[in-house]
Amino acid sequence: MIRFMHVFEPSYYVGDCEACGEGFDPVYGGACPSCLRLLCSTHLYGSRWQRLRGYFGREVKCVDCRAGVPVG
Repeated sequence: MIRFMHVFEPSYYVGDCEACGEGFDPVYGGACPSCLRLLCSTHLYGSRWQRLRGYFGREVKCVDCRAGVPVG
């Protein structure tokens, strides 16, 4: 049988969040454009409002960059 809905299958790749160390699906997280860390959705967006901004093409900084915490 041909699989027509292969687009909706979960990802086989797993990224490790550089803030908490948990594995996450890269579709839901990403890289902060300011500090260039790979982060899960909780540490990248922090809130639903920030996530919506990202979906509509606005630049989203991670929680630490928005708070002014130096990342080293």
